[in-house]
Amino acid sequence: MPCYLCNAIQQNVRGVRAGDHLVQSGPAEVVTSHGEAPVTVTHYKCSECGSRWRYVDDPAAPSSGWQFVQRSR
Repeated sequence: MPCYLCNAIQQNVRGVRAGDHLVQSGPAEVVTSHGEAPVTVTHYKCSECGSRWRYVDDPAAPSSGWQFVQRSR
């Protein structure tokens, strides 16, 4: 179950800061499509509860941003 810090993250809003409890897990991936602005996808893990998150930075989609991926087990 996500911790109170994860529950406070505003999802699907680009540019929102999540907090220091999310630790990047691996390099950011840059995805490009012909004629479109590059989209950056970065994966994170919560240092408190272990939940996994991804941050999608897509300039063409205002609803990109933090996305919950998986609860810790």
